[in-house]
Amino acid sequence: MTNVFKKIVRTHTYRLIFFLSCSSTAMAAAHAAAEPIDAAIASAGVALNAACTPQWPNMQTDLRGGGKTRLTVVVDEKGEVSQSKLDASSGQNTLDEAVRTAAEKCKFTPLLQDGIPVKHSFIIRYSWMPGQTPAPLRARATCEKPKYPEAARRREQQGTVTMKFLIGVDGSVLDAKIAQSSGFPLLDEAALAGVAKCPFEAAMVDGKPEQTWMQVKYAWTLQ
Repeated sequence: MTNVFKKIVRTHTYRLIFFLSCSSTAMAAAHAAAEPIDAAIASAGVALNAACTPQWPNMQTDLRGGGKTRLTVVVDEKGEVSQSKLDASSGQNTLDEAVRTAAEKCKFTPLLQDGIPVKHSFIIRYSWMPGQTPAPLRARATCEKPKYPEAARRREQQGTVTMKFLIGVDGSVLDAKIAQSSGFPLLDEAALAGVAKCPFEAAMVDGKPEQTWMQVKYAWTLQ
């Protein structure tokens, strides 16, 4: 991984630890057949601008296996994919490369900061289903870090806040509360407001999305 890639991913991703409060659910472990994982799109103006569909590699139909591919892609100021990295393999290189090839042809709406387009990272998870026509790629954006409250920074306040979010079947945040304070109200409020804007995935039970509480920890550090 290049230093530029590391910097972009580190800058635009949350330092989050996710825990599902319900042990019977796995974090987006299964989605409907032929549907891409992470169908939710970030609400902050970062969305897929054109459909991109992977194609089955040239192989015998009976040899086509399933699997899930996960990519992180970097989108430049023009909305084009400048870099891609395989995070998790489907177990078949040809399938992984088919997803990468499709992703690199996608056109995204770039992230805007203060009205100016900037580079941003996306996560793409794709599920291959044998015997079915591939679905278009979809992507979700990673989240920006909450802004450190200036008053808290001046006072050199830091700590970890634990929050609980009620996630609806569409991945939206229905409710949010502090489970354990960082010890500083300014940090608690900033973390709660910032993370609540993050696009989440609904928990899946028996292949169907289910409303559930999710626990999230966010660490504020001055380093």
